[in-house]
Amino acid sequence: GDFVIKLGQRIAKSPAVVADPQLAALALVAMIERSNYYAISGQIGNGTADVSDTLAEVTFAALFGAGRV
Repeated sequence: GDFVIKLGQRIAKSPAVVADPQLAALALVAMIERSNYYAISGQIGNGTADVSDTLAEVTFAALFGAGRV
């Protein structure tokens, strides 16, 4: 959708080193959606805050390089 397109455009402008920014955007959105499902259904994490923090760290590292948030 439009969100993935916009995210892909932002990834293309970021310092992220990816071969295909649109595919990277799709992968990030899929990861977030699936993680959200697992968190809501109680299959992962001790709570949504843990899952949200981890997703934020992974997304930041994917876009801007590894490091501590």
